[in-house]
Amino acid sequence: MSTARGRVVYLAAEGVTNIRRRRAAIKRHFADQIAELDEPPEVDLIGDSFDLASGIVDVEALAEAMGDAKLIIVDTLAAVFGGGGDGNTAPTMLAIVKAANCLIKATGAHDMLVHYTGKNQDQGARGHSSLRAALDTEIECKMNADTGIGRLKVTK
Repeated sequence: MSTARGRVVYLAAEGVTNIRRRRAAIKRHFADQIAELDEPPEVDLIGDSFDLASGIVDVEALAEAMGDAKLIIVDTLAAVFGGGGDGNTAPTMLAIVKAANCLIKATGAHDMLVHYTGKNQDQGARGHSSLRAALDTEIECKMNADTGIGRLKVTK
């Protein structure tokens, strides 16, 4: 499968107050690698509260603002449920899936949803099972606390 370079839109819906400092720290940490690139990646940061579970009208406006993005990162899924959303219920999770599909259709971008496991990590992501059913790919990220080494595992 081939890939294409393109604009990334990072929706920082959680930890908004620190996201700009974290972005600057990442740029400093990877400065040498970024300098070696012929064309550094274009990453737009949107740090705000979002409610992707309440209505497609807001999602359509968001999609229009994203324009030609190739990758949309929603961090974190739980932070975009909205005030009344409950990730353990089908209506909320199906509304999130509908919103993600709307973003994909409107922009042609890949959507990446950052989500957490429950207390029992062996049971996978928390929340209603309709989310996993709707995913094309699920990648589990774990870090060994003793070694500091991370591991990625494709679970779907």
